[in-house]
Amino acid sequence: MTTTPLGCDNTVEKVDGSSSASTGMNGSSSSGASTSDMCSGAASIEGDGAGCPCGVDMCGFCEACEPCMTTADCKSPTGVAKCVHGDHQCGKGSAGECLEFPPGDCPGVGPRVCLCDGGVNTLDCASAFGFDVSDDLAPCVGGTFACGDETCADFVEYCVEVTGESSSHQCVPAPPACSTGIADCSCVDEPGGMCSIDMNDQVLVQYFAP
Repeated sequence: MTTTPLGCDNTVEKVDGSSSASTGMNGSSSSGASTSDMCSGAASIEGDGAGCPCGVDMCGFCEACEPCMTTADCKSPTGVAKCVHGDHQCGKGSAGECLEFPPGDCPGVGPRVCLCDGGVNTLDCASAFGFDVSDDLAPCVGGTFACGDETCADFVEYCVEVTGESSSHQCVPAPPACSTGIADCSCVDEPGGMCSIDMNDQVLVQYFAP
């Protein structure tokens, strides 16, 4: 005999695909195989949550994988599950979807976008590796980085460095050509300058004066 947790009834198909007997609100089951949570309706095998890719709920049954509000809502024993919001509002709008992505790096090119975690990456890498994209630059602004003796705004400005007999540094706003609002060498127009991304993901344009 298996006791059904409070608030849970109606036996459903187990997550391994086999069937189970019915349970009732009297807390008993003819087979004790599995039950369902009335809150999520997700099937589970009673026990330690084995076979539940997104964890267990308060009843001890499989938590639904979606919708999700943050990546913390997504758990997977087989890969890296991330919560991706199609509306690009980082959970402030509609719920997202838990998707699995392979771990690894992406040498993507193209315009850089603001990510919900405050970092930046190229749009193609965000799509390939499940980075949650923000249409609002709020997660990525507010910080600063050093540009010689100048202080520039993270990602929305870039540093122009002139070295030579006379050296200078200047913070320059990302131009309109950077349609996402994030500075990137693909959209920064500095003829004669050498553009690069530093170890902090900031854009540096260097000029070497005679």
